[in-house]
Amino acid sequence: MTRYGGKVPDTQEALEQLPGIGPYTARAVCVFAYNQPCIVIETNIRAVYIYFFFAGHTRVQDADLLPFIEKTLYRRNPRRWYNALMDYGVMLKKAFGNPSRNSTRHTRQSPFKGSNREIRGAVIKSLLMHQACTETMLTKKTGFDIEKIKAVICQLLEEGLVRRQGSRIALP
Repeated sequence: MTRYGGKVPDTQEALEQLPGIGPYTARAVCVFAYNQPCIVIETNIRAVYIYFFFAGHTRVQDADLLPFIEKTLYRRNPRRWYNALMDYGVMLKKAFGNPSRNSTRHTRQSPFKGSNREIRGAVIKSLLMHQACTETMLTKKTGFDIEKIKAVICQLLEEGLVRRQGSRIALP
C-alpha cells in the first residue's frame, strides 16, 4: 500500500518484489492486466507450441519453446493473442489429446473433487455471497467437513485472503 499508493504495480520487476509473486505471475499480470508484451508460458500455450513446432518430440523444455513464443508474440495486443492461444490449446487437447504431455514440465493435476482447491473456492464463494460467516455456517453452505473448513480458513487467514471478525470469517 505504501510503496505503490494502493495500486498494483505495472512492471514485472516491481510485481516480483511483492510477496508470493514469482516470474510467471508477474509476466501474466503484465500481459492480462496491462496488455504488455511479455513472454508467458502456461499449459495451454505450451500445448499449441509443442503441437506445431515439436510434433513427435518428447521431453520438450520450456527453453526450447521460448524463441518460438518470442518470435510469434503479437505485440500490439498481447492479451488478446494469449487469450486466443489458450483457447486454441484447449481445443487442441480436446481434438488430439494433450501435446503438453511431451513437455518436461507436464504433471498430472490432482483431482479437483474434494481437494483443498475445491474447499478454498467454496469458502471464498460463500463469503462473496454472504459477506461474513462462522465456521459452522461455512460447513453448512459448502457441505465440507468442519475440520477441513478450519484448515482452509487458517491458510486463507495466513495468506491475508480472509480476516476474522470475532467468530465470523469475512473477506478483507
